[in-house]
Amino acid sequence: MHLQLFCPVCGKDIEHGRSSRSGICGVCGKEYSSYYFCPEGHNICDKCFIDALLDKISPDLKKLKTRDPIEAGFAIMNSAGFPIKGCAHYLVPPIAILIAYSNIAKDKIFTDRGRAIFDEAFDKSPMSLCRINGSCGIPYACGETLTLLMPYLKMQFKDGAIGNKLTTECLTVVAKNNEELGKCCVRNTYLSILTTAKFFDKYMWVEMELPTIIKCRYSKHNPKCKKEDCKFYNGYRTIPLVK
Repeated sequence: MHLQLFCPVCGKDIEHGRSSRSGICGVCGKEYSSYYFCPEGHNICDKCFIDALLDKISPDLKKLKTRDPIEAGFAIMNSAGFPIKGCAHYLVPPIAILIAYSNIAKDKIFTDRGRAIFDEAFDKSPMSLCRINGSCGIPYACGETLTLLMPYLKMQFKDGAIGNKLTTECLTVVAKNNEELGKCCVRNTYLSILTTAKFFDKYMWVEMELPTIIKCRYSKHNPKCKKEDCKFYNGYRTIPLVK
């Protein structure tokens, strides 16, 4: 079932506007500006939309035992009912990667500390980031999450260096594909998960499991899908992680 993000006040599906709207959030009381809005007129900020979504899906995600971030990504998009297009996709890769890492390391970092990490990461990289600066927000969320994760990994890198490096690598891959085929939030999600998984293997010595074939499950929902021109349409064969 393909649902939508919902309003935490009335439960109605929220809508995505062409321009931003400002106001005072009816949940947290803070001033906000967002491209998402409730059709019933409830003023809700991006952070509170995300909090409501995470509250809804977290119990199921905590039960996932997969070491494959792509599988975790599918579970997130299916359980949360993410729209085919929209800034909310920036949530998927960071959560999927942290789920896979937690299961590989047999660490409870996702169940015990994941919410605190995401709260700070998504606050610094808001949902409407792609609308604000014109570039996909997914790479920024990946980099910010990794930066906040470093103290728990007990690894030493210069301040912000590792997060900036991951952001750059994800942006480079996303930009190349968007230039060739145009923007697709789902494709950017797949690309960022793959790039982050390879990054973990190279710099953190954590090899995540990846499916042999990644085939998009959402093509039929997107009237602007590039179909055979997109490598995920018929199935993309992943390559071994670079050592």
